Amino acid sequence: MRCCAASSKSARANHPLATQADSPAAALDNAEDSGNGNWLNSLGGVLLIFAVYAALHIILRVAASPNLSQDDVMAVLYSQTLELGYTPRQPPLYDWMLWTVQQVTGPTLISFLALKYTLLIASAGFIYSAARRIFGSPLWATLSALSLLLLYQIGWNIHEGVTHTSVMICTIAATFWAFTRIAESQSLGNYLILGLAIGLGALTKYGYAAFLITLVAAALLQPASRQLLQNTRILAAAALAIAITAPFAAWLFLNQHDLGAVYAGTVTYGEGGHWARAMRGVFLTFRSMLTFLSPLILVVPLVFPGALNAAGHAFANVFKSEAGLDWEKLLLHMTLISLGLLLGAALLTGASNLRMRYMHPFFLLTPLWLIAMARRGMTKPVQTRIFVVISLVFALAVVVMRTGYLYVGEPPFCVKCRQMIPYDALAEAIRDRGFRSGTIIAGYRHTAGNMRQRFPEARVVALRRPHVVPTIRPDDREGQIALVWDVGTEGAELPGGAREQVESLGGRIERAPETIRIPWTHTWRDTGYRHTDWNLIVIDLTPK
Repeated sequence: MRCCAASSKSARANHPLATQADSPAAALDNAEDSGNGNWLNSLGGVLLIFAVYAALHIILRVAASPNLSQDDVMAVLYSQTLELGYTPRQPPLYDWMLWTVQQVTGPTLISFLALKYTLLIASAGFIYSAARRIFGSPLWATLSALSLLLLYQIGWNIHEGVTHTSVMICTIAATFWAFTRIAESQSLGNYLILGLAIGLGALTKYGYAAFLITLVAAALLQPASRQLLQNTRILAAAALAIAITAPFAAWLFLNQHDLGAVYAGTVTYGEGGHWARAMRGVFLTFRSMLTFLSPLILVVPLVFPGALNAAGHAFANVFKSEAGLDWEKLLLHMTLISLGLLLGAALLTGASNLRMRYMHPFFLLTPLWLIAMARRGMTKPVQTRIFVVISLVFALAVVVMRTGYLYVGEPPFCVKCRQMIPYDALAEAIRDRGFRSGTIIAGYRHTAGNMRQRFPEARVVALRRPHVVPTIRPDDREGQIALVWDVGTEGAELPGGAREQVESLGGRIERAPETIRIPWTHTWRDTGYRHTDWNLIVIDLTPK
């Protein structure tokens, strides 16, 4: 045991981050030694922490409401069928995964929660495993995984409004983990793992390409990492990645989708000429970077004051060549290259909608660099325990705030409060008007998606945001059509395209809609404190 301990300390001394810049080295060693014996500072421990975290949020969400949330309502409409592609705006990997899960669970809330939190747990595992190779310390690998909880987009926003992004987060973490593997061993198997991660990542969101560009560009700046990309086995990784993405690429080509138009529609926003939009983009770039990294970017210097000096030293030596692979410098280069890409997009193309929700491919790995600065700036072992406490307190605060959002259902917790809209009562009203099977045609995505959940055997059409028209099945020309739309959101008039969809099934709209006012219920408020009005027409189809 004494031999093993001595060997462990020697390995840390030779690690790229265990240099004389660590202050003081003795405190660092003591902190790491104490962490190595703690079972929570292991991959299994981190997965358990995130599994408990996920279970808490799942129970909280399921107990509050069966309603689907902002992004889920779109995904549940696409996942009615298994297709090579669904929309040029998003690659289809998330929809494929959701379709697979829903073959077991049906189009239920639990299918979304199970998929989302499984991906989050896997992301934490990949970050831990990558950081374990970088730092050579299970303690700092654990802190790296916990740092995810101190990012607003993961610590808060992921719980309600994330679908495709959750897969992208996981594949970014998996790709970086795979890259650390080839740095450790340049075997063909490790390169194929990297190719698999890249191929899957390319099928998550188009923004994944920005992450890959920053990783490759940063790797080219160091001789040691550049050699990894010059290894001929990288061709096998590229071939595998291309093979994985080829079906979707073919779908885009055959359907003549214009990705340039998709890009322009996503990142350009606001009035004025090119430079007015560009300046807005520059402002949003810096604001989004800082808010994406918050509160972690504030917690690190607060808990580890020496991290500021370490960061200053890192910036002063950012272009200094190293003999070996310097992971700390690679992460800093990735951050700076990402910032340069965003600023270039703003200045050259007038990209003006560079919001925080688009920052994952650019700065998801920056927390590892912040943790590296914390490690260099640590002066007392207690600082790591304080960091863990702050991470868990923040996670607990999110639970408390989401409890208010889910159960209070009023400002300041929420305004639209969609989790409390009485979709169950609407589904019952549709059944009471004679609908048993067939097609539900809805206007806005929230009504469509939530009716898809409550009528799992029905074909559901959404007329706007997004426009989803699944293939007509033979049985769809029998039974009934339920045409329903939210009067408060869409107005009283028949939604555009509704008549054409009814006629495509052999039906006709021959009467005015019935307006159904459904009161909201609440645990302690009087029933009817709010209400929603829907227009409804149920049409019987003549069997062919």
